[in-house]
Amino acid sequence: MIDNYIKSMMLPINENSFIVSDILLCCKEIQEENIITSWNKQIDGNDKILILGNFGFNIQNYGYKLKGKKILLMGPEDKNRKYDYLVNGFVEVLSQFTFNFSRQDMQKMYDFLIYKQYKDDERLYFYKQLWKKDYASCYISDIGKKRFMFSHFSLNEDEENYNEVIEVLNLIFEITKCDIHINHRILNSYLNKNNIKEPIRLKELLTDVV
Repeated sequence: MIDNYIKSMMLPINENSFIVSDILLCCKEIQEENIITSWNKQIDGNDKILILGNFGFNIQNYGYKLKGKKILLMGPEDKNRKYDYLVNGFVEVLSQFTFNFSRQDMQKMYDFLIYKQYKDDERLYFYKQLWKKDYASCYISDIGKKRFMFSHFSLNEDEENYNEVIEVLNLIFEITKCDIHINHRILNSYLNKNNIKEPIRLKELLTDVV
């Protein structure tokens, strides 16, 4: 039953893996070709790249053009297209909750998700309904001596349910005893500030941000 709610990632990442977000390959052909060229200069075929949501719309044209073992944590622009990604060069597509740690901790998360312990708590029931609407997704994994939470959420601060989505992410962070939370907005802020258009190694991001 637990595996119906929480999935384990088959290809775990590490500090040498790459990370990027919101590529959105779909807009301008010249811009897209520049991204592909820059990406392929630094990415090897065996490198793992975690994409924190919103790869793009034209998967068929670009999935196989980008080197590396691409792992997508789905964002709002990726909804209902898991199969398209998997047949076009992606090795894994993650949605909602994906964890890589002990079975015991996964059971705690399972209890939270189906609310065995909180059946009478209307607020936690509301959280469950929010998650069903795909407002957010997260991947949690032990990397080195730290437990990381990677997430993507679709709502802006002025939108309805934004605070509730952030609150449920914080609850998951607390329940699973994470040390570091990296969401797509933190990552994009760093990439834009440093004028970086391609994936960077996770250890580089940790050195400058965490």
